[in-house]
Amino acid sequence: MAGATSAWAAGPAPGGALGVAGVAVVGIVEGSAVLVRQSTRYGLVEGVRLTADDIVEAAPGSHVQIEFGDGVILSAADGARVMLQPRWAQRRGAAAGPRAYVVAGWVKLSVPMSTPVESATMWLNAAPNLMPAPASAKADRPATLVLRLTPPDYAVFVEAGNFRMTDRQDAQRRSNLATNDFVWRQGSPRLQQANKPSVEFVAALPPLFRDVLPARAGKFADRVVPAKPLGDISYTDVAAWLSGEPALRASLVERWRRRAGDPAFRAALQANLAQHPEWELVVYPERAAEQAAERAAARAAQASR
Repeated sequence: MAGATSAWAAGPAPGGALGVAGVAVVGIVEGSAVLVRQSTRYGLVEGVRLTADDIVEAAPGSHVQIEFGDGVILSAADGARVMLQPRWAQRRGAAAGPRAYVVAGWVKLSVPMSTPVESATMWLNAAPNLMPAPASAKADRPATLVLRLTPPDYAVFVEAGNFRMTDRQDAQRRSNLATNDFVWRQGSPRLQQANKPSVEFVAALPPLFRDVLPARAGKFADRVVPAKPLGDISYTDVAAWLSGEPALRASLVERWRRRAGDPAFRAALQANLAQHPEWELVVYPERAAEQAAERAAARAAQASR
C-alpha cells in the first residue's frame, strides 16, 4: 500500500491574522514548535488558534497537542510536519476533506465517540488514507492511532478502536485495522502486519504519546493568544512541502509566489526545479511569454489552413 492517510477537520475556517476564530486550538506545547501561515513563520505557544491550511511543525524532541472543537485531538511530535484541513485536498461535492495532511514525523490521532467518521480522516504524503471505522454496538470508539512517517516508509499502530486504511492512489488496496494492529511499510511497496507494535517502534515512541493528556482548549476560550512572528519562510523551511505530491505542490505556488522575489528563495527554486516544475513560469517568466507566442502562432497557422 502506498502512503496517504486522511483525517477530518472541523468545517471551513477563516484564514487571516493570528488569534482569529479557527478550526483548532494549541492546547500543549512541549519544546519548540513553529506555525507557518501564508509565507510567515511564527513561534507556536499554547492557546494559539489554528486555521485551515496552517502548517504546524514540531522540532525533534518536541510535542504539540492540537485540539479541535468536536473533541478530536491531533498530537504532533519529534519532527512532525502537519497541514491542518488543507483546502487543496477538499473533494468536490464532499462535506469534508482530510483533517490533516502529514508530511513527516510522529502523529497521534484520538477520536471521541461522537465524531463522524468522515471528519476524522488523515492523509499521509506517502499516500495512505486513515479514518476511524463507524462505531458499532461493540463500541469501537473512542479510537486512537499512532503513526510514524519517514517517507516513503511508514508505520501505523492502532492503540484503540477500529480504523480503515486505504490507498488514495489505489482504492482497491485497503486494510481494516483493530486494536493492537500494527502495519508498516519499509523498503518496499509491500505492507506488513502484526498484532503488536515492534520493539523498535515502542522504543522510539515520543514520551508524551504514552499517556492520555488532558484537553486544555477551554482554558483559552476567552483569550486571544498571539504567536511571535519569526520572519518569512526560507526555501529550506518549506522544501519538504514544495517537493510533495502534485496537487499539494500546485496549491503552494500562489501561496508562496511572493517569496520568489527574494533572490535566495528564487535561486533555490531554480536549482531544484525538477522537484517542483510548477514553479517554472514563476522563476522564468520569459518562458511564459515564449509559450504564449508559440500557442498564438499555432492558432494562426491552424486558422490559415
